Amino acid sequence: MPVDQLLFALGLLSASALYTIAALSGRVLRWRQERQRLNGYARLYGVPPYFPEENTGIRKRILDAGKAVMNKAFKWVRLYLGIARVPEICEASTGKRDFHDYSVHKGGTGWPAHFYTYRCWNCGKEFEI
Repeated sequence: MPVDQLLFALGLLSASALYTIAALSGRVLRWRQERQRLNGYARLYGVPPYFPEENTGIRKRILDAGKAVMNKAFKWVRLYLGIARVPEICEASTGKRDFHDYSVHKGGTGWPAHFYTYRCWNCGKEFEI
């Protein structure tokens, strides 16, 4: 193999090695920046910081913490919506059910839906949802 071809091959090899080293160092730098960003989110949401040796998903922990925050924020909204959806008390309740049993509407079967007239199986009262 001539010397110039050998030098050319070594040059290509060193260039690819330098490119690989640069790419890996950039990846390490991006990984460090990502870890710092995730640790910032972890501090914001109150979850433990990310340690690379743990092999736990920081994104999942952050999402779980975010869901917990949203659940606390919307607890009262869900409570009020639940109160608004409570049906009337059935006068003919036998103790098994306190509310009207209207699982079948006129003209068909199925779960209660809006704009249908329902009849309570216990007391016979008709009403529209």
